Amino acid sequence: MQITLGPHGLWDRFHPNAMFSAHTLKVAKPDPEIFLAAAAHFDVQARDCVVIEDSATGARGAARAGMQCFGYAANTQETALLAEGAEIFHHMKDLPRLLGLR
Repeated sequence: MQITLGPHGLWDRFHPNAMFSAHTLKVAKPDPEIFLAAAAHFDVQARDCVVIEDSATGARGAARAGMQCFGYAANTQETALLAEGAEIFHHMKDLPRLLGLR
């Protein structure tokens, strides 16, 4: 996770208290446990969570967890993400609006 989050300045924002990975939980997407563990950690109901995913497998896990999923389809994943019930967006700059932050 440091490889993907570090270069974007996000590692320090999440590590160590808010990181949930297949490696640490011993499950992999589409198992919903990764998402459910995060919700439980923060004492939030799954129905009140939003997952941001760029893979159909992750979107499937979000659906299995009962969470809303925004599917980041910057390249060619749109069809697969849609098939898993994700709401598609193509630019990260659109995410705050989708989340109701502006």
